[in-house]
Amino acid sequence: MVRRLIMPGLITALIIVSALIVAGPAISTSLLRNDQIHWHGTAGGLMPGQIDWQMRAASIFGRRSTENLMTALDDENRYVAAHVLLGSLYGQEPGDSGQYWDGLLIDIFADGRVVIPDQREAIRRHWKSKLTKVSSP
Repeated sequence: MVRRLIMPGLITALIIVSALIVAGPAISTSLLRNDQIHWHGTAGGLMPGQIDWQMRAASIFGRRSTENLMTALDDENRYVAAHVLLGSLYGQEPGDSGQYWDGLLIDIFADGRVVIPDQREAIRRHWKSKLTKVSSP
C-alpha cells in the first residue's frame, strides 16, 4: 500500500522537475522587468545594485537563458534587465564615462530618479556582436 502511494508521487515530482529544467529559462526570463534593477553611481562608474528575486531566478539557469534573454531585449519593459543578466553571464565592458554601463546610457539625477532612454536596438546589436565573438573559434 505504501509503495503504491509513493511511486505515483515520485513520478509526479520527476515530471515537475523535468518540466522546470526544460521550461525554466523561459519561465524565469518572462518574470524580468527593468524596474528590478536598482542603479548606483560609484567612483568606478555605474553599477547595478540590488537584484530582485526574479533576476536571481533567471540567473540560476546561466547560459541556457541566453536565447530567452535575447528575446527579452525586444521588450521595452524587460530589455534593461536582460542586458544586465547577459552582462553577468558573459562579462560587461566598462563605460567610457559615468553615464554608461556596458553600452547602456543611464541618467541618474540628484533626486534619485533614473532615466534610461529607449536603446533596445543598439543593445540588441551589442549582444548579437558580442555573442558572435564568444561563439567564434
